[in-house]
Amino acid sequence: MAERLTDDEIEARAILAYVLVAEGKTADAQAEINSAQKLVKKSQNALTRLKLQIIAARQRARTNTVEAKDRLETILSDATKYGFIGYELEAKLALGEIEMNSGKTTAGRLHLASLQKEAMASGFLSISRKAGAASK
Repeated sequence: MAERLTDDEIEARAILAYVLVAEGKTADAQAEINSAQKLVKKSQNALTRLKLQIIAARQRARTNTVEAKDRLETILSDATKYGFIGYELEAKLALGEIEMNSGKTTAGRLHLASLQKEAMASGFLSISRKAGAASK
């Protein structure tokens, strides 16, 4: 039971951090990420860890795109290895967004267009819509 509560708290902090990153509240987002990362050591849930890692990489992209991309490539590899298609697509989305935001718009658009089709074909409509919006 305590393990489940820990996973729930990590999940809640990760979602809050995601919103804070999107709003540009980087200090608050980092505080939530740090709190969640302390708790993740107690978690056996790989999905919870991947979700937090993707959000932490998105936050990191605000100051160090190279490091964020490296982290996302590792996350993408892990998600692919374990068959976590949703997290694989989320990592690809974050990578595409980083390309767009770092001035590599042609490469970013190509990756996001490919992702949009892949996500649609896999039934991940929300990710497909996000990829389409991010490519504009």
